[in-house]
Amino acid sequence: MRIRLLLSSITLLCFFSFYSVAQSKKNIKKNKVKSTSVTTTEDIKGAQQTFKDTYEEYDSEGNTIVDIEYNPDGTFKKKETYKFNKNGDVLEHVVYGTKGEIKKSTTMKYSALFDKIEELRYEGVANKLVEREAYTYNAQGQRTSEVTLDGNGVLIKKAIYTYDKKGLKLEKKTVDGKDKLLSDKKYNYGYK
Repeated sequence: MRIRLLLSSITLLCFFSFYSVAQSKKNIKKNKVKSTSVTTTEDIKGAQQTFKDTYEEYDSEGNTIVDIEYNPDGTFKKKETYKFNKNGDVLEHVVYGTKGEIKKSTTMKYSALFDKIEELRYEGVANKLVEREAYTYNAQGQRTSEVTLDGNGVLIKKAIYTYDKKGLKLEKKTVDGKDKLLSDKKYNYGYK
């Protein structure tokens, strides 16, 4: 009997987890869904326990703005928040610890042409800058470089992109702060 109940609980958990994940941003927006929560019942040490498993909150465009997972005892397992611009691009992503403290956060900046031009990563309650990525683009809107600096502004790595006359990416060459080659990806295309 317990095995059947456990299997039923697992099946329901999978169904509801899939159902909440399977909801597209389009459906969330269309149906004006404000939030979803999943409740789970599990056999824990021989007793059935029901607890809130996950909770998600959405903005008017269907973007997830709060994503929380809970432990069976009700404490936070994971909490993340997001802020978006009017184009649906992520402006801020914050990850919280089990006591609600900020563990890390990331902020993004975009150009007037909607290209991501900067990403800043912070850690801890003090919100200490640990990494900065800056991006440049050519006139066709293709990314031409990606520079990663540590929190003190020291170069960690740099990637350079090259394209052919058709606008297809030919190469992404990445070097470290001392110009030592880290990787060199070359793209080859087959044509009909």
